[in-house]
Amino acid sequence: MKLYEEGRLLLNDPISKYLPELKKTNKKSITIREILNHASGLVAGIPAKRPLYNHDGELSNWYRLKPSADYYIEVANNLYLRDDWVDSIWKLAKLSHLGPKTYRYSDVGFLYLGKVIEEIIGEPLNIFVHKTFYAPMGLSRTGFVPSRFLPINEIAPSEHDYNFRNRLLQGYVNDPTVAMLGGVGGSAGLFSTSKELYFLMQMLVNKGSFKGKQYLKPETVALFTGYQIGFHRGLGFDKPRKTPFGTTPYPAKSASPETFGHTGFTGTCVWADPQKELIFIFLSNRLYPNENKKLNQMNIREKLLEAAYHTFP
Repeated sequence: MKLYEEGRLLLNDPISKYLPELKKTNKKSITIREILNHASGLVAGIPAKRPLYNHDGELSNWYRLKPSADYYIEVANNLYLRDDWVDSIWKLAKLSHLGPKTYRYSDVGFLYLGKVIEEIIGEPLNIFVHKTFYAPMGLSRTGFVPSRFLPINEIAPSEHDYNFRNRLLQGYVNDPTVAMLGGVGGSAGLFSTSKELYFLMQMLVNKGSFKGKQYLKPETVALFTGYQIGFHRGLGFDKPRKTPFGTTPYPAKSASPETFGHTGFTGTCVWADPQKELIFIFLSNRLYPNENKKLNQMNIREKLLEAAYHTFP
């Protein structure tokens, strides 16, 4: 949003304009807008995990328990990945299948968006968002890889990872692909609190303004949080379904068309309804201590949001 309004990124630009390595691939013509709409044809994800142990039960050569010149990508506490696998992750993305340009939620698209941003600004994504938004807004508990700036006992566990890192993850992202990129990615890795998420959403509800400072232009916020022609979403933001979705209207029966937000894989969601002056934030973790599918099966988030509308009319 910031780069768009500064004219440094155009929605109809192909990502190959910013990532030249894609110019000779089937992804050369995918546009920024298509990725934001999840209509790029990109796959949902890529198989990026490297096994932690060899067949003999020994630690794989991809990992070390202490950092070194070649093993410095921190994928969990006391676990470091060999740096050359990062290039392999992007190679897997480049070689991944491309389907029709219809709606399909894709983490790969947002991984590419994160990389596009880094190419434009010339610095890591986490540093850019911290100095542009989080620090000036006073958000001291929002950021990537929170184990680096907060005490571990103040960070909720992500999960007990039995399938990949074989340890409790606390202060590290659960998403394996972003973990292998060092915990910073366009698709996952951001930690925060309900209070600070409220401040971020309030800034958007205020048309880009927070505590007297304009962070984004009102027209930028309106464009990105509004319905896109032919789609049920905004640009990057999720929106209410115009018709009932599943057994429960999404995200709630009372949500106005102005509502925007997003849900998270681990069981989180943020929704803002400017028309009805409601911001709803729900943070839970359906992966810890064990995976629990009832949150989705029982439509818990949708029911709580609907209850919020009736509690605060």
